[in-house]
Amino acid sequence: MLPPGDLKDRGKEFLDDPEIKHLSALVNHSKHRSVIGANTSVSFVDDGSQPHGLKFMGFQYKGNQYAARWADEYTKTVFDRLQHHVMGIGPALNAQVAAIKRSPADGALVGPK
Repeated sequence: MLPPGDLKDRGKEFLDDPEIKHLSALVNHSKHRSVIGANTSVSFVDDGSQPHGLKFMGFQYKGNQYAARWADEYTKTVFDRLQHHVMGIGPALNAQVAAIKRSPADGALVGPK
């Protein structure tokens, strides 16, 4: 269990991120079935989304409904979210590790003071 602080807060932010939850559900759901309905999808409706490409089908996982998403847009979004979290968690983890010292008496690890 992490002590209260920046690392714990950033870890919670990561785990609570809706895009990360969607990715986790997609990965777990896809272990048991295909999540791409066809080799390619085409849309003739000009709704601002891409008109063709791979599309993840909508699905339900652990009581949550997830909408269909274009794979290209979705992977870019998830990459950006993962990068955001890694760039925050990395320095927080480094600071947490740097705060741990070894006792001069017996070499045992001691936490931050």
